[in-house]
This record gives sequence, structure tokens and C-alpha cells, in this order.
Amino acid sequence: MWLFSAPYRVSIAGGGSDIPAWFKKDMGAVFGFATKQRLYGLAHPSFDRQWLVRYRAEEKCDCVEKINHDIIRESVAAFYSDCPPLEISCHGELPGHNTGLGASSAFSAGFCSLLLHLTGWREDLLPEIVALHAAKVELGKLKRDMGLQEIYTCSYGGANLLIFDKEGPEVYPLNSNATEALSQYVLEHCALIYAPEEETLRGSFKDFTQNIASVCEQQELTRASVCLAIETYNQINTGNTEFIYEATAAAWEIKKKNHATSSSGDAGKIVDELRDKGFAARLCGGGRGGFIFTCLKHAKDWDRLRSFCTDHSLNFRNTCVGLAPAKTTLLSTSIEMGSFPLANQPGSM
Repeated sequence: MWLFSAPYRVSIAGGGSDIPAWFKKDMGAVFGFATKQRLYGLAHPSFDRQWLVRYRAEEKCDCVEKINHDIIRESVAAFYSDCPPLEISCHGELPGHNTGLGASSAFSAGFCSLLLHLTGWREDLLPEIVALHAAKVELGKLKRDMGLQEIYTCSYGGANLLIFDKEGPEVYPLNSNATEALSQYVLEHCALIYAPEEETLRGSFKDFTQNIASVCEQQELTRASVCLAIETYNQINTGNTEFIYEATAAAWEIKKKNHATSSSGDAGKIVDELRDKGFAARLCGGGRGGFIFTCLKHAKDWDRLRSFCTDHSLNFRNTCVGLAPAKTTLLSTSIEMGSFPLANQPGSM
């Protein structure tokens, strides 16, 4: 049995500049961090040689091509087409559907780490390889209109500045002292508040095509977001951890102008109410619901934040920087190798 996992992610600044339509023409940059909360999956060889997949639904198929879970289906087809049937179950420490924390990419990174483990990488498994494979599935095979920041943050873990241009992504992690300081600051000053998506918008509140068109049209706003991401990285990397408060506030102002639809609706109103009470806040994803990253000016403000959430019937969690990348761990070795042939060489790109 194998346990695969990957962290969720919080984007602070630069979102939108990580889409290929933008960074193939102009530089993109995103600063964000992986969370201590993770998405997990358990996998083991199927006893009856049927694929059995449990997530929000349950599927049982005699071949992987019939699986509706598109990431599982396309990942296996791309990197381990002769994979014997598996039984897979998925679990998350936070709600994972349309929440803005990159749950889809966390699953992509975690599941790709499993397939790479099974195809021979094991000791040499690198975040870069996981990210490349996950991107090939989500953007290449599934043709999703999305950026790369989620895939790379979920694959690498930690806190990073991600630079995007036509040569490909580059990852610049914070130094170890800055990472430790940021993690402590986020733990003491920040919360993830969950504002469920509105029922009238469910299933249609994310329109990536319109978002991409907006990013490319509002060039100066997107460039301002890129500059903010780089400045946030520089400030935190040189010891000014409290800059995260200013960056969060500034990023929301840019987002409201660049993605007007994402700031409308109940979640956008909650963000503005939080800001009126002296908190820095921004909606994590590209829709009109999900998690709101909230930053307290002073650690003593927790009581005020709890009262706010109680008054609005909102749930929240604290978090900190999750250092572990997407990874796979072998939980048991009671597998007869003849019944589950592991490939000797990693799948090629």
C-alpha cells in the first residue's frame, strides 16, 4: 500500500501572470506558499483486478480508460499505460472542490508522484519532475485553461517565488531563515476563512477564458501584480515578514480591478467587511467563493476575528508554511512482485 500526498497552496501576489497566454509574451511572477494542510490518497493493488476509485463519487471499472476521474485516467495513460488495476481513495484536510487552494493540482502532483514512484524514480523523485508530469496532464492532456502556479507550489512545497517566461518556470525558494519566520508569522497572524460558493453560481462561477482575456487586456494591472510578487519575495527573504500584510491588501485591490467577477458576490463582500475591520484579506481562487486568506495586523486581534466568523457563521482554520513537497510513501511491502510488476525505468516525457 502506498500513501501519496501534496499540500494545498495559498497565492499571495502575481496570480494570472502564470497562464501561458501571458508569460509567452511577458514575464510572469507569483509569490505564494504551500500549506501545512494536505490532500492524501491511499493506493494498493486491486484484489479483484478492477479499478476502484473513491473520491466524491465511487467508480469501479475493468479498465482505466473507463474511469471518469480525468486526472487518474489521463495520468495513467500518459506515464504508466500498463499499470495493473489499483484501488484508490482520496482524502483532504480541507474542502477540496472550488475552494481556491489548488486541490485539483494537489491531487495531480500527489498522484503523479505515485506513478513516478511505481515506474522507478523512488530515490531520485524530484519536485521538478512531478511538476512537469502534472502540468503535462492538466494543461497538455486535459487542455485546462489554468495557470502553472498551483501545480508548482503543490509539487515543491515551501514558500517560493515562481518566475514564468517562454523558457519555462523557475522556482526561487525563500532562504531557510525566512521560511521559518514566515511560517511562524502565518501561524500567529493568518487564517483561512471558508466562504462557500453561492448556489446560484455553482458550476459556472469560474470562467477561466474570461479571466485570461481580462489578464491580457489589463496589462498594467497584471504587470503591477508581477512587481508585487517579486517585491513580496524580496521583503520576506530579507527579514521583513510583516510585509505579508501589506502584500495581501495590495493584491486584493489589484484583483478587484483585474477580475471584477471574482470580487462580486457574497465572498467578495466578506473580504471587504474584513478589510473595513482592519484585516488584510483576499479571496484565494478565481471564483466567487472558497477560502479567504486573512491576515491580522496584530496577533491580539484573534478574538475579533473569531467574533466576526461567529457572527457570519463562517468556519476558519489557521495554517503555516508546509515544507514537504508532493511525495509517495510505501506503507507496506506485502506485495508479491509477480502479481504487480513495477516498471524498471521512469516514464519518458
